[in-house]
Amino acid sequence: MESSLNNIVPFGFKDRKRSPQMFSADLYASDRRKYQFQTDAESVTAVYFKAVAFAFQQGAALIQCVAIYDGAVCERQSHQAPVKVWHQVDHRAAGQS
Repeated sequence: MESSLNNIVPFGFKDRKRSPQMFSADLYASDRRKYQFQTDAESVTAVYFKAVAFAFQQGAALIQCVAIYDGAVCERQSHQAPVKVWHQVDHRAAGQS
């Protein structure tokens, strides 16, 4: 069986544009306040940065946890798991200085 590279089709993955989709986020601040945020974004990371900026604009000093979900806040199911969660690590609680 002869192998041929002539059948390769070039495709630029980095040039592919992703269409924005709706995400929502719950942010928990160090003062025990919860912030909710929703936006259209092309990635979960973009939602994270937008949500944190929103919480700081609302007066949050330190964000301890960010949970990002598919869809708008009003569309969430009670059993729906987040697509990504970020936690602030407390080194003092872990016994590290």
